[in-house]
Amino acid sequence: MEVLLEKTVHLTTKHDRTNVILLFTVPHDFARLEISIAYSPKYITDPQDVKKAVMDCYRKYLLPEDVPETVDPAQFRLSNLLTLSLDCNGRYVGAAHRQAPLQFHVISKEKSSRGFWKCAVEKGEWRAMINVHSLAAGTVDYEIQIVGKEEGEA
Repeated sequence: MEVLLEKTVHLTTKHDRTNVILLFTVPHDFARLEISIAYSPKYITDPQDVKKAVMDCYRKYLLPEDVPETVDPAQFRLSNLLTLSLDCNGRYVGAAHRQAPLQFHVISKEKSSRGFWKCAVEKGEWRAMINVHSLAAGTVDYEIQIVGKEEGEA
């Protein structure tokens, strides 16, 4: 087992609707990659933060005369949505466009997790991309670990 990438990325509202690229090198071929992801918070629970986010959206997407004066934050459940895509030596390997804040993915030529192509884990330059679809909270910590494993390793 070899840790190829282990990082905590501190995301803020400036990252909303952007892609954050994490480069890593695979020094030699492996039987598989194992990718673990965790981010938090998933949901925005502070009523003032919910109210501000909803009102900001209303002001941005509604006509001025349609924007309510106030909203009840209890009527909304806002979540952050961050997904992962992966490239190898300039080729698209796939994406995990899932809602879960905890995820585990495998990449190999025999079997890969849903959303990823079956492909050999070959030596070269790889790119993990955090797709920040929605960052409704002020800050989010995104943890990622990518491990290369040899044939027969648990």
